[in-house]
Amino acid sequence: MESAHQQVHRDHAAEVQRGARRAQRVQRATAEMRQHIREALGPFDTGDPRWYGWLQENLLRYGSERDSPRLMQDFLGRPVSPQALLNQIHRLAPPAK
Repeated sequence: MESAHQQVHRDHAAEVQRGARRAQRVQRATAEMRQHIREALGPFDTGDPRWYGWLQENLLRYGSERDSPRLMQDFLGRPVSPQALLNQIHRLAPPAK
């Protein structure tokens, strides 16, 4: 039989895992959004006054009428994938010697 302490520990570990999975989804979605904006408007890092209007028209106008997965799929034209995040990580890696 599981003790109360073991139950709390197991529940905490499960919550930590859920939090890590949520964080990974947010990181993938953020990387995908940056890549999509870069493809549509040019480099994301330089700042561009067109971004807000473009995002308002292509993403923000839906407010909360769509759930996040549907909103991102409509915005990207496909489901979110880890590739954009992997590309971002690769760009940050130090050059090979």
